[in-house]
Amino acid sequence: MTRRNQSTRGVRGGNQFGGNRQTSGNSQNAKKKEKRSPKYHPSDPDFRYANVTRSLIERIGMEGLEYPQIMISSIKELNEPDWDGLKPKLNLTGQEDKIEKEAKKEELKTESVEYHRQKRYWSKAKWHVHSLIMESFVTSKMKDKIIQEVDYNEKIEGDPIELLRRIIKFMTTSDVTDWEPITLWEALQKWVNCCQKGNETVIEYRK
Repeated sequence: MTRRNQSTRGVRGGNQFGGNRQTSGNSQNAKKKEKRSPKYHPSDPDFRYANVTRSLIERIGMEGLEYPQIMISSIKELNEPDWDGLKPKLNLTGQEDKIEKEAKKEELKTESVEYHRQKRYWSKAKWHVHSLIMESFVTSKMKDKIIQEVDYNEKIEGDPIELLRRIIKFMTTSDVTDWEPITLWEALQKWVNCCQKGNETVIEYRK
């Protein structure tokens, strides 16, 4: 009589003892490992930030602020205006006659008045735009994290440029926080489009 082969080798789902393999636990562990926060966010944070920046710029244009282009340029470049470089100067070649000199001096006075007016606007607009970003363009978790920065009162508060730099920082790295990086663009879409889900209130748009 032919002996029956007791080996389960090659049998689907079998092991050397003839039982079925239990892979559900291993697969669940693998999924848990995949969900762990990486040091760097896998998506491109600058792309998401660029979307937020465009919407912020559009909002600033609708705020009715004086000289909105100064603030818009600063946000695009993430730098304050070079006020020293922008300061009007009297440029004389030494070949101007008396009338030309007087004309240039008058022109300098006019430019200086406008220059100082723009600087005053900038000081006021910084606070306005900082508040606009904090109240309308960040999630509640991001807002809490920014306020907890040790130099918030000295360096971030009232400075929209530094505020945006910190937002980029938290959107780019996750190892400095205990929570996943916040997708500002998703929060902003809810706020702009006013798309409610279920019984969501207006307050939820900023969460």
